[in-house]
Amino acid sequence: MEEVSWQFRKNDRAFLREQMQERVFSLSRSTQEHFEEMEEALQQEKRNLEDQANEVAYRKRKASLDEREEKA
Repeated sequence: MEEVSWQFRKNDRAFLREQMQERVFSLSRSTQEHFEEMEEALQQEKRNLEDQANEVAYRKRKASLDEREEKA
């Protein structure tokens, strides 16, 4: 009976280990997916900000040229 009890505990530990390992892998995958989504969102935000900066620079150059033409 002791041997059966020992085997049961041993198998139970293996089962718990497998469960914990699966949980860790699952959390790791979801964390990785979350970071990838955040990276994509940040890249999009960066592109939007660069577009806005380019638009501001364009308008500034245009205003400067318009001002020069008015003085001439």
